[in-house]
Amino acid sequence: MPRLREGDAAPAARHEPSRAATGGAVPAGGRGSASERVLRFLAAIAFLCGVVSFAGSSVFDIRSISVSGNRAVPAPEVLVGAGVRRGTSLFTVNAGRIRDRLLQDPRIAAVSVAVAFPDRVHITVRERAAAAALRVPGGYVLLGSDGVAIVPSETPGRLPALTVDRLDPAVVQAGIVVPSPHARFGADIAGSLPEDLRPDVAALRVDEAGEVILYTRDGIAVRAGAPDGIRDRLARVADVLAAIRSRGLRVEYVDIRFPGSVIVKPIGGPAGPAGRPG
Repeated sequence: MPRLREGDAAPAARHEPSRAATGGAVPAGGRGSASERVLRFLAAIAFLCGVVSFAGSSVFDIRSISVSGNRAVPAPEVLVGAGVRRGTSLFTVNAGRIRDRLLQDPRIAAVSVAVAFPDRVHITVRERAAAAALRVPGGYVLLGSDGVAIVPSETPGRLPALTVDRLDPAVVQAGIVVPSPHARFGADIAGSLPEDLRPDVAALRVDEAGEVILYTRDGIAVRAGAPDGIRDRLARVADVLAAIRSRGLRVEYVDIRFPGSVIVKPIGGPAGPAGRPG
């Protein structure tokens, strides 16, 4: 072991401060870190309490609820269906839940909900437009073009009256899509009639083969045929009817089922009539 000479310092003196040099204090170490963690935790709790108190403040109580886009469904019915009330906190508004509740009404096709801080809620609805009046025993059921049964009705009004040969009336219930594919097809055609033809159509029928026959308000039957290509064929009907009327012809039916061909059957001619549903 090497000897220490006069003037040499002990090794420990080079690395460890004396108590006198540090004022006799021992570094806080772990105790200081724990205290800081406690302080941060308490500060976080205080912040959260402040947030809860802020969100629960009456400043955010709902004071205004407005509805737009509705015509058939009164605004009070929309509000009852939405389940939103004045005086409750704006933070409790759940747009998804409101949307789901309102879409249970078959008259409503779409819903959007907007909130405006601090105290306003606005609900926008898009109503389901009736495209046809499906004939059932004792009256009609209004159908949307998507095949959803909306409400019963005593009369078709200005809507095309839809007759479906293969239909079980027991399955037609308000609020659900009509199970019959022929009824859904008829509602879709009624909802997509060309604008220049729509006012002329009083009724349509989907027969057992799934083919469509239109009936005009002056009694002409238009045999439109099967689904394939039917929209292109219907696009010509208004012009055909205009030509017939301009010539003063009395016609039982017009057959447009065959590509590139329009067959006109005058009243009293040899072909059999296309019976209009009663």
